[in-house]
Amino acid sequence: MGIFDQLAEARIQDWIRRGRPHPKEVADELQGATLEAQLLGEIIALRQGARAEQDPEARAHLFTQARSREVQLSVLLETSGRPLAAKALSERLQKI
Repeated sequence: MGIFDQLAEARIQDWIRRGRPHPKEVADELQGATLEAQLLGEIIALRQGARAEQDPEARAHLFTQARSREVQLSVLLETSGRPLAAKALSERLQKI
């Protein structure tokens, strides 16, 4: 079990102990998103920025950064025992 799975399990157990969490409490906890969510957000933002960029050199640089983050995300998912999630996410990102 990876560190993210252990953290999620601990959070779930804590919620069960305390009862159902208040929606604001859940929203506040999501502000500190997981590394996977942060990388995904960066990838999407970089791709959108690249599409809006007029300068070809800057556009290429943004797409390169987005691709680098995609590789990081894939490696992170695969090393944490989620290769199917990595593959599915990669396929979805290619459509964005």
